Parts: sequence; structure tokens; C-alpha cells
Amino acid sequence: MSRHERRPLGSFPPVGPVPDPSASPVQGFTPRVGPETIREDPLDPLYLFDLASRQARWASVRQATITGNIANANTPGYQAREVEPFSAVMNKTRLSMATTEPGHMGVPFAGAETSKTKESDSWEVTASGNSVNLDQEMLKAADVNRTYTLNTNIVRAFNRMILTSVRSS
Repeated sequence: MSRHERRPLGSFPPVGPVPDPSASPVQGFTPRVGPETIREDPLDPLYLFDLASRQARWASVRQATITGNIANANTPGYQAREVEPFSAVMNKTRLSMATTEPGHMGVPFAGAETSKTKESDSWEVTASGNSVNLDQEMLKAADVNRTYTLNTNIVRAFNRMILTSVRSS
């Protein structure tokens, strides 16, 4: 079919990557934000920056998922995808304990091991079997924007505090 020929409605392939949803507990997408070992001291300034970086990566994966859902809103049979919440990702992250004395015992990983996230209930399903609701996706996009803005503002404020303490000493 040439570029200028018209295709019948519904004959277009899905836009963007359409991975196998059964391959991952994140319904098709695997954010690369955990489970990993994070810095040892939660009060360490680098811990906050590391955590903020992980949340920013998670927000970008979620935004890409939402964008893919919106792009495929008119694709028949397309099922909306969702990324697991950031709190669930952090529950899988290992926090290493410091063993500074020979008598200290290590703590085994006791994070939440979820096998699969529950499929989100869409507000409606169209006659074509498409479960993308644009209103719901726009609300999710606004939530990602709010999360990213809050994350950025916290990092900015913490950076100012560190710079102030360095300049005053």
C-alpha cells in the first residue's frame, strides 16, 4: 500500500512498542528502577538524590506508558497498560545494613514480592474491545506531572540547603 492510499479504519498497526504483557508484572513494561541495593544511610544526602533519580526514572516510564495508551486509543482490541506504583517498586528495593562490628548480623531481604500487579479497571470498554479511556489517561498524565514537579522541587530545596551549609563553613 502506498503512502497516499487510504486505509480502512482499524487496519493501522498499534503505535509504539507493544511488548508481551505476560512477560512482566508491569503489564508489558519493566521500569528499570529496582530491585537494586540503595545507599546504606537514609540520612545521607546522596541517598535523597539517588531516591529522587529513581522516582524520576519511574515517572518517565509511567509517562511513556500513558503516552502509548493515548496513542493507541483508536486501535481495536488494544488493552491499556499500567506501571506498578513507585511504592511497590521501592518495596522490592534492597536496603543494605551496615555491619561495623563482628557481632552484627545481616538482615535478609524482606521486601514485598508481588507476582503480578492487578490489572487496572478501565472506566469503559468500547465495542472494539479497546480499554483506553482518554479522560482516565489524562488524569494519570497530570498525576505524573505533579509527581515529577514535587520531586524536582524537593531536590532543588535540598540542593540549596547543601550549598548554603558548604558556603557558610
